[in-house]
Amino acid sequence: YPDVYLVIVGQSLDDVMLQEVQALHDCQNSGIVYCGGMTQADTFHMMQHPHCQAVLNTSESEGQPQAILEAMALGCCTMVRDIPANVDVVEHRKTGMVFSSPEEWAQQAELLLGDE
Repeated sequence: YPDVYLVIVGQSLDDVMLQEVQALHDCQNSGIVYCGGMTQADTFHMMQHPHCQAVLNTSESEGQPQAILEAMALGCCTMVRDIPANVDVVEHRKTGMVFSSPEEWAQQAELLLGDE
């Protein structure tokens, strides 16, 4: 999928993962853009972009998934990790997609991209 980009927004809590993401970001044509922390207004603006096809939440724990609620209000597809706070607001294949592993996420992303 040469026209697909993964835009990562948010502060990293894992230095090793951050280094891996930055290395991928630095590769030419990697399709990965790392933005780091952004204001809520800037994040909301990004979700409104016409090329934004999905908002992904990979948190292992969450209080209230505010970005997911905002994405849903904008009509964006949401893809969330299977944790209690996320599944309280996202019903799999009705109001978004719920995944339990990276492999499951990849399968669901393939389905989403096939629906273009």
